[in-house]
Formats: sequence, structure tokens, C-alpha cells
Amino acid sequence: MLFILLLILLCIAYFVFKYYNNNKKNYSNLNYIILDSSEVKEEEQEVKDQQEVQEKPKTKPYIINDSFFQKSTSGVNCGHTADAGMICPLTYIDKENGLEILTFTECDSNIKNDVAYNIYNEWGKINKIDRLENTINFIENKWKITDILYVLIKNKNEFIGCIGVDREKFYPFITHVYVVEEHRGKNYSKLLIKLVEKFIKMFKFNQSHLWCYKDLTPFYMKLGYEIESSTDKGDKLQDIMVKNI
Repeated sequence: MLFILLLILLCIAYFVFKYYNNNKKNYSNLNYIILDSSEVKEEEQEVKDQQEVQEKPKTKPYIINDSFFQKSTSGVNCGHTADAGMICPLTYIDKENGLEILTFTECDSNIKNDVAYNIYNEWGKINKIDRLENTINFIENKWKITDILYVLIKNKNEFIGCIGVDREKFYPFITHVYVVEEHRGKNYSKLLIKLVEKFIKMFKFNQSHLWCYKDLTPFYMKLGYEIESSTDKGDKLQDIMVKNI
């Protein structure tokens, strides 16, 4: 009787031991599966991140349409030709993309303030503007009669960039070329330069001049400009460049 009881206990112990080992194995497999699943998720996330980087749309350059260049009909006059006939400023109007190039005097007060803010930050020291509040006066006094400051805007209320034409040394010089950072790489600076080159030709000049810092020289060379001379303004070396138009 005692032998039978002992045999029963041994059988129970055997089945308990076997059950424990099976469950332990299952738990180990489960942990492995969980770990493996985590690694798979990480790999899937990496692939997804790479796809998002690849699929992220690149900045598309704006395509300039020559048919959008036209003489202004706003009645704003700017300077004289060699035969003393009045010249109206050029404009550029792209209704589909909401782009328009106006003279500074044609812009509303909000756009004027944006222009003044950026000109002050970029060239305030060079132009000896002592404070932001005086920048609009500086612009209105500098760009008048035979000089002009063009402003590129979008959807009537967003300042994109600007460009100036100075005739302080008789020959028209392109100055103050600026495009706000978030709109760079979209061909807008080329658009502004092309408009000004057309404007300069209206004055019967066959060359366009500009000065720029050395780090911008390669950009202008791609647009057909050549180095005419170099000068040291104290803080940076500058190139005076010229292009036949």
C-alpha cells in the first residue's frame, strides 16, 4: 500500500515537473517573440523614416515667364531716358501663383515695414542707418527719380524679396538683392535680377553692374556676370561685376 502511494506521488511530481518545464519554454519563446517583434518595429520605423526623407518634396524652382513682364499702369513714373521721355517702371504679374513685383512706393504699409525691417537687418550698418524707424525714410530718399526699389510679394500680403537700382555713378548698379530665407532656392532672386536687367535696358544701357561679397560671386557668374574689379570695404572683400544685356 505504501509502495502504491509512493508511486502515485512520484507520478504527480513527474507531471508537475514536466508541466513547469513546458510553461517555462513557452515563456522563453514568448519573450523571444516580444523581443523579436520590437526589433522588427524598429526596423520598420527606420525604413519608414527613410521613405519619408526620400518622398519629402524638394523645393521646385519657380519658372520665369517672360510674358508676365509688362510696363506699370499705376501711373508711377521713374526717371528719364536719354531723350527725356518719361519711363514707367516694369512690373511682373503671375496671377496663377499670386506673384507680383511692385515699386516700393506702390506697396502698402505692412509690406513697406517688412522691406524696411530686412534692409535694416542686412545693410543697416553699411548704409549708416542708426535705427529701424529711420529705414523707410532712407529708402524713400535713396530710391527716387532715376533710381528704384522693386519688391516681390505673394498673394498681395507676403513679402518675398527686393532689389534696388542705383545710378549714383551714372551707370545703373544692382543693389540690395534680398530674398527671405524660407523662399530661397526657388529662383526668385533670378526673377528680380531679370526684371531689373530689362528695366536697365529701358534706359538705353547695354550693361548691368553690381557689387557683391566674394561668397556670392559664383552665383552671379552663373547668371552671366564677370568680375570687373575687386575692392576691400573693410569687413569683406567685394567684387564689382558686369554683364552685357
